[in-house]
Amino acid sequence: MPKKQTRWSREWNEKNLDRLYITVPKGKKKLIEEYAAEHKEKINEFMNHLIRDALGISEEEWKKKPAEDVNNGTESRRKTDIRNE
Repeated sequence: MPKKQTRWSREWNEKNLDRLYITVPKGKKKLIEEYAAEHKEKINEFMNHLIRDALGISEEEWKKKPAEDVNNGTESRRKTDIRNE
């Protein structure tokens, strides 16, 4: 049986985080780890930074929960576009 802290952490993660698994060519993980370390970031922080920059989203906006997220209706628009096609 998991300890109370472990169980609490798992429950919090499930409610507040989405997981995204990526694959990279063999040997590139080490390159990414080294680059992130040189910039004083963990791999996860580095990947989030890259994604935020590519999407043009501020760190503050990135950390907002979905109910607070202002995505200019992108998700709603996608669903509407698909239904109208």
